[in-house]
Amino acid sequence: MVKKKENKYLVDLDLYIKTRIYVAHKIVTSDMRQYVYRRKADGVAVFNTDLVDQKIREAIQFLSKFQPNEVLVVGKKPQAKKALEKFSELTGIKVFTKKYPAGILTNISLPNFMEPKLVIIVDPVADKNCLHDANIARIPVLALCNSNHYTKGIDFVLPINNREEPSLCLFFYLLAKGYLEALGIKKEVKLEDFLDIKKL
Repeated sequence: MVKKKENKYLVDLDLYIKTRIYVAHKIVTSDMRQYVYRRKADGVAVFNTDLVDQKIREAIQFLSKFQPNEVLVVGKKPQAKKALEKFSELTGIKVFTKKYPAGILTNISLPNFMEPKLVIIVDPVADKNCLHDANIARIPVLALCNSNHYTKGIDFVLPINNREEPSLCLFFYLLAKGYLEALGIKKEVKLEDFLDIKKL
């Protein structure tokens, strides 16, 4: 009897390739250089899929230390909207997919003031106001970072293509699935609810 080969990655490597989750940017900052594997012929940097997979596993483990009501996710990029809404629906974690409400982490007089124990941001530039507030409030930050980003104020750097919708959808699918499994919550998490594989 032939033993079924165990998948090396959280999903098939083909899915990482199709969603371009490993594709970075032509610009590479000094902060992100350590995560870049090589450059393609057109000058675009790429991350090693082994590293991306490892970092997603670590992100799941890191997130699993917190209960849903202790986490806030912020991502104003339109490409992240679908993934974040589904992620929130499945996990119960609060998300902001539009403009981050200024001061909700620092101004206790605001009616929507929050005290999360972890903040996740989709983009350090697009979501810089949330990053700034989280740093003031001394809340740990997990950030999805492309090769053109700087990582000051970020506690957990996740090197990933955070510019394209398929990549973000795959990431938040894996994060939701892994998080719920880590907490022992039995809930079906379907890839097709996040990602239209036929369009890849």
